[in-house]
Amino acid sequence: METLQRMANRGSISTGYDIDNSCKFENDNSEGLVNNYSGDGDRKTWTFSGWVKRSELGVDQHIIGAAYSNIRFMTNDLLRVELYDGSATRYADLQRLFRDTSAWYHIVVALDSTQGTAANRVKIYINGVQDTAFDNSTYTNMSEDDEFNFGEAASNFQVGYSFVGGANFKGFCGYFADFHYTDGVANDADAFGEFDEDTGIWKPKAYAGSHGSKGIYFKFDDSSALGANSASGGVGDFTESNIAAADQATDTPTNNFCTINAINLSTQTLTEGATKIVSTDNTSRTSFGTMAVSKGKWWWEGKIQVYESADSYPCIGVTGDLDNPPATSAQLYGSNHVVILAKAQKWVTNDTGYSYGAAYS
Repeated sequence: METLQRMANRGSISTGYDIDNSCKFENDNSEGLVNNYSGDGDRKTWTFSGWVKRSELGVDQHIIGAAYSNIRFMTNDLLRVELYDGSATRYADLQRLFRDTSAWYHIVVALDSTQGTAANRVKIYINGVQDTAFDNSTYTNMSEDDEFNFGEAASNFQVGYSFVGGANFKGFCGYFADFHYTDGVANDADAFGEFDEDTGIWKPKAYAGSHGSKGIYFKFDDSSALGANSASGGVGDFTESNIAAADQATDTPTNNFCTINAINLSTQTLTEGATKIVSTDNTSRTSFGTMAVSKGKWWWEGKIQVYESADSYPCIGVTGDLDNPPATSAQLYGSNHVVILAKAQKWVTNDTGYSYGAAYS
């Protein structure tokens, strides 16, 4: 259990440092933040730290980018750090999969190409633990003098996306929170988080160090200016590309929300940070939330948009049988399901249906 807790922060725990807001990014809307600042930063030494929560899987999603350098999730759901020095690309792919859409992952990438030992030049931490198991990597080939696109003024610093090769838009799907970029400082993960002494869960803490002269810190606390940079002496605010006030969210590492699970979809599509699901055909489809419950009192709300066709019966409810979820109206009558059929205006539980109210027109 402790290993699972450390691998991903699925819960909301009291931390003493609460993160109130996140920013929701949607690749389909080409959403992102960008800054084309003047004057190079430190291109040999820097740290990226950010909490991310994915809402879609199996697609190329870039967390941050600068020209040909980026940090991203690939189509196989591995994390890649890709660094271009002007002539050659160095990269590191972690072996582990990032497929838990219920979890907030804390990712720290620290670069210090001035280190004499090659293995110390790129360090990647996931939820407080340095990960040294690589699926593929060439980063140890970099020299102590290598400089990369991050920190380079002419490269544009892009958050939530990157233009690969200056053309193909590769955007992120999910949420960002407590985003830091420290220019000229290679930090370990414990500069941004700590293990909870009671649960062993990795949790955020306030960063007390310097962001450097070209640093970045996004709180996402102002819905009218989600590109506001709170780093003292940093590169200034970022331009918002298709980012709107509605993209501010309260789903954070210290207040984790249930969303729609991206793993068991068939023809449905997810949008709005996996809070909206649309079926692309008129066939029975079932989707789950990302959080299961076993006891206690729970509450959620949902809004259903009903199709006009007479044979559509969208429903919302609870199932105790994830292996055999109700896929048709006939299968709703079972002791493991408690559902409300929206169009039929029927409440179904314990093999019995109870009609109520008027049907939708």
